Amino acid sequence: MPTNNSGDSYLEYTECLDVISSILSMYSVSHRIVIVGDCNGTLKPPRKYNKHDFLLQAFVHEMNLQSHRSEESTFFHHSGMSTSQIDYILHNATIAFLSDYKIHDQCHSNTSSHVPVSAKMNVKSKPTNKAIKSGYISKFKIQWKDIDSELYHNHISNELSQHNIESHSIEESINFLCNCLKKAATVAVQSKIIKLKGPQFKASPTTLMLLKISKEKYQLWKSNGKKNDHLKTDTILAQRNLRKQLRKEQYLYRTQFYNELMDNPSNDMFHKLIRRNRGSKNKDAICIMENGEHHYSATDQTNSFSRYFEDLAVPKDNGYDSEFLDLCNIRHNIFDELCKQSSNEPQFSFQNICDAIQQLYSGKATDELGLAAEHFKNSPTTVTHFLTNCFNNIFNNHHIPDIFKSCIVTPVLKKEKIQC
Repeated sequence: MPTNNSGDSYLEYTECLDVISSILSMYSVSHRIVIVGDCNGTLKPPRKYNKHDFLLQAFVHEMNLQSHRSEESTFFHHSGMSTSQIDYILHNATIAFLSDYKIHDQCHSNTSSHVPVSAKMNVKSKPTNKAIKSGYISKFKIQWKDIDSELYHNHISNELSQHNIESHSIEESINFLCNCLKKAATVAVQSKIIKLKGPQFKASPTTLMLLKISKEKYQLWKSNGKKNDHLKTDTILAQRNLRKQLRKEQYLYRTQFYNELMDNPSNDMFHKLIRRNRGSKNKDAICIMENGEHHYSATDQTNSFSRYFEDLAVPKDNGYDSEFLDLCNIRHNIFDELCKQSSNEPQFSFQNICDAIQQLYSGKATDELGLAAEHFKNSPTTVTHFLTNCFNNIFNNHHIPDIFKSCIVTPVLKKEKIQC
């Protein structure tokens, strides 16, 4: 918090309290909030010369914040002439939320004018499997130009020879084929990493230079047998300089962020601050409001999106022609009866499936099953025969498997095109 030394300290302190007040007002209903740090004001009897004391005590009372009462000091001036209690752990919980509150004693190794203040939070939570965020997963691209065709064909042929279409449903057969193609590609086709695991780090030119020096020093020390000599000292010094530069840049980034938060407060900055405190690179939506109801959990938010898109899919305009609808239903029923009475069932030939596969576009992204056109174009003839039997069974049984009824829809609006 701002100190009491500057001439505008009253205004600066008030603005800082306003920022914290906005956060409390927004999240106090759904979260337990803990405020920790140097408040530059005391909750003990206020000092007449320090206007921060009155502001802090009024703020704590207004926000109904709880704190541990103690007479021990947390700040000791370097001159030894004054002490005060200005470091606190505040929270908005109405129950016994903190325990083992302790103001530590002064220590010769602590060069700060403040002493540590610690407490234990009493929180019970059920263990959950934390989902891996997409930003932290390594992504690969299959290099089809480096395919081992013989290995790819043999793997698929061996797998399909063990599967009998007649004894399985169409759904099971299609799933088996998809898994077979993906396994064969993993074995016979090389992959190229296009995104490494971990958060993206933007290094400055100075950091890149120090990183290069550190690597060169380490390789030189390693090539000489990692002896305890001047090469080891040079390596340690290079690594130390690199870490020092990284800490400096991180400090400058945090300072810039907090200055921007204080100078230009906005809802986006508040949300960014909350996300930074919740976890590294956390992009999850904090809250979704649906019909005045707030959803905080991932499950409730998913259901909310599901209801939203389901509502979009249901036609709302009742201005269609009912006579035309009846005519379409009559035509559909007539066509259905003619198909049932006909003895000539349409059949797909081997060549039909080959032509369809060759018309697939290469170099495109995979579908929701993880398959691309190259999986089929590079497959042996056994896959074509397998697909021919599957599609003929669909016609014979008059049943379309559910796996063919799902897809990924990505609407793209273009200029001078009909937008619907």
